[in-house]
Amino acid sequence: MNIIKANAFEASDMMLNQSKDVLEHRMKEVEAFARQVALNQNLNYLLSETSPDPAQQNIYGMWKAWRDLAPYSLTNNFMLDFYIYLNDSKIIVSADGAYVRPDDYYELHRLDGWTFERWRDTYLQKAQNRTVLPSHAYSRAGRDMHVITYLQSLTLESAASTKGTLVVHIDENQINSLLRSITDQYGGWAYIVDRDGRSITSLGLDAAQSERPKYASGQYIERDHLIIAALSDYNGWTYVVGLPQHIVMKKAIYIEKITLLLVVPTLLFGLLIALLFAYRNSAPIIALFSSIREHIGQGAYYGKNEYDSLQGNIFSLISQTKAMQDELQQHLPLLREASLKRLVRGEFASVQEASAAMTQTGVELQGEFGYVCIVRIQGYERVDSAETMKELHGARLLIRRMLLQLGRNETVVTDLDSDKLAVLLTYPQEPDERTAGRVESLFDSLARTLKAEFRICAAVSIGGMFRRLADISRSYDEARETLDCAVFAEGGSTRWFRQMIPNANTYYYPIDLELRLMNAVKAGEESEVERLLEQMFTQNFGERSLSAEMAQQLVYELQGTLFKLLEQPVQRSGPEAEQLKAKIESVHHTAHMEQRKERLQQLFLELCHQVIRRKTDGEEELQHNIMEFLHSHYDDADLNLSRIADRLGVPEKTVSQVFKEQTGENLSDYLESIRMKTAGDLLLGSELTIDEIAAKVGYNSAHAFRRAFKRVSGVSPSMYRSSLG
Repeated sequence: MNIIKANAFEASDMMLNQSKDVLEHRMKEVEAFARQVALNQNLNYLLSETSPDPAQQNIYGMWKAWRDLAPYSLTNNFMLDFYIYLNDSKIIVSADGAYVRPDDYYELHRLDGWTFERWRDTYLQKAQNRTVLPSHAYSRAGRDMHVITYLQSLTLESAASTKGTLVVHIDENQINSLLRSITDQYGGWAYIVDRDGRSITSLGLDAAQSERPKYASGQYIERDHLIIAALSDYNGWTYVVGLPQHIVMKKAIYIEKITLLLVVPTLLFGLLIALLFAYRNSAPIIALFSSIREHIGQGAYYGKNEYDSLQGNIFSLISQTKAMQDELQQHLPLLREASLKRLVRGEFASVQEASAAMTQTGVELQGEFGYVCIVRIQGYERVDSAETMKELHGARLLIRRMLLQLGRNETVVTDLDSDKLAVLLTYPQEPDERTAGRVESLFDSLARTLKAEFRICAAVSIGGMFRRLADISRSYDEARETLDCAVFAEGGSTRWFRQMIPNANTYYYPIDLELRLMNAVKAGEESEVERLLEQMFTQNFGERSLSAEMAQQLVYELQGTLFKLLEQPVQRSGPEAEQLKAKIESVHHTAHMEQRKERLQQLFLELCHQVIRRKTDGEEELQHNIMEFLHSHYDDADLNLSRIADRLGVPEKTVSQVFKEQTGENLSDYLESIRMKTAGDLLLGSELTIDEIAAKVGYNSAHAFRRAFKRVSGVSPSMYRSSLG
């Protein structure tokens, strides 16, 4: 019987450790997912945005972040669902969409017995680092289940700056299914506790029984159970299984009988199968080693046998690949790449924001003149394997280095796609025809070198010249439009936008231009709105010569954009909105196209003016509320920017910025002036002591009050009282 117990221990211990290894691997997948989320560029931009106002939130940015994150819910069945909470903007981004109100999300995804406040404080407000919460009842869209929760704070720029929290729910059944193979075999129970002894999940136990001691790794006999415990070196969790002795013994007797009847035939059959599989499996391994030896040549590692040699060569290849990956990563600063992409695509709200981003990320532009070029690596229409991705990665890196060598200081390069790069050529003054010729020679030389030395075919398209940073996106759009001509061009691989034959059969109004136009209106950027409209009108009526039908279709599209802007919450209702709707609808009744263009431009600018007026009125009201609050609470010694912001319900940065812009004075200086004026009145008009006056005007320390009073008035409080009293 001791042998049977030992066998039961050994088999169950092996299954328990297998279950532990599988669960550790799945938890590592969750942590790897957390790292991928933390590195997601679109999400990092959302994390850095601080406005909680739904009207000012980056809807397009939320859509891009959702687009990047949604596929994870389809590719990993271990994660039941996940969501990301953005601290500053109070947004939740999940696989099924974005929620600007966390309480709306919680209504659909509830924890049994938890209030919204408890969920928010426990899950969203605390800093988390690989935190795992025990099993809890959970309701998801009306469906009840139990989940294990993984929490990880997301940081931006530094570990001390927590910008959001990733929350991953793991179905408890996924974990219990790993333990059920043991308990189903012998009955009994199983549970997992963390390094602090808290229960993560249990199987075959009720709540009262789940309070079990934390065992060290090993095997125990306790009362009527065989107990097996395994400790995880990865996360410190302890896996415990209890097997009823009487069931183990009953199965052992049955197994003993069967074994006597089948052991010899089974051993013989197993030996034959083992020999067959050994022969079948060794042949591919030997062939694989021979292939590796042929490709590596003299640098191959020759061990004691084929298996040893294969292991050594695979380790060497992995080491070399890892070194190459590390080198590539050092040349891909994420923030610099993201800023360049936003610049060429016109995603910055203003020129000032673009200039600041370039300065912060170390992008050196030689001037405000130049061209945007797109280089496309041909022959990779389908990117459907990791090997293809690696080839494209290496090709892009090669093209980057060659362009930086050929173009030197005026060349800035960023990846657009797996097979495309954007090249930004900038100059301190407007380039002439000689400069344009040098640009074309540069790319022709690049294409010839790539084809001759590396067998890489590349097509280049060059947009029209830009004369300011705000026009870079226009040049980029033109380069994209020209790219197809460059791909199918004969006699050369470089094509300019100016060489294209204008297409009068369709109008130019891409979706990204519409989004930039809407964002400029919502930000109140009149100059940017005028620039984008001028760019669009020039493309359609100056270069394409649209037909009357196409011109009318363009007018309808612009009317649609205006109606979309009116659907924004701040524009949706009121007499002004109704008047604007009537004006928009009447545009197509105008007789001449020039008049329609003028009417459309006036309507876009009118919406800009409304945004500016609302912003100005809101800032004036906020300034009034701040001053009123300071005059009524100046005697509070604990009064600070945080308390003022909490009371008024706006961010601290907004309070200080608006007050400074409206009054020209720092908020702290204004508060001090109120306290000093009140203190002066009390010194002259009351019998209060200086210590009592200090307390009445909001100072905890009379010494601090005396220093502040002397700094502001030039004399001490006692001298002020004696000289003027």
